[in-house]
Amino acid sequence: MQRYYFFTCSDFLLPKTYPTSIVDMLTLIHFFCVSLQLGIIINNTTKKMKEINFTLSCGEGDYIQLIQLLKATNCVESGSVAQMAVSEGLVKRNGETELRKRAKCVAGDIIEFDGNRIVVKV
Repeated sequence: MQRYYFFTCSDFLLPKTYPTSIVDMLTLIHFFCVSLQLGIIINNTTKKMKEINFTLSCGEGDYIQLIQLLKATNCVESGSVAQMAVSEGLVKRNGETELRKRAKCVAGDIIEFDGNRIVVKV
C-alpha cells in the first residue's frame, strides 16, 4: 500500500505523490475525510510531543477507558471524535496501535495521539 504524505500550502493540503488507481484515489479521499473531521494536519517533519500526566483517582478504580482518557485530557472535543480516532488506528498505546475503544488504560500506560503523549499514573 502506498503512503501519502501531505504538506500545507496556504489553506490547502497537497499530495506529494498522486494516486494511480481508483483504490488509491478512494484511500486518499477517505484519508482526507478522516483528517478533516479530526482536525489533523500531517507534516513530514517530526514535532516534539506534548507530555500530559494523567493521575487515576480512587473513584475511577484501577483503570480508565481509552476514549474517556482522550476526553478527560482534552485531546479530543467529544466522545464521537475519540471513537473515530481509535477506530481509524490513530491512537497508540505503549507503542502499538490500539483499535479497542474501551481498552482499559492502567497505571504505566503511555498513550500517543495527535502530538500528545499521555502518561497514566496512580
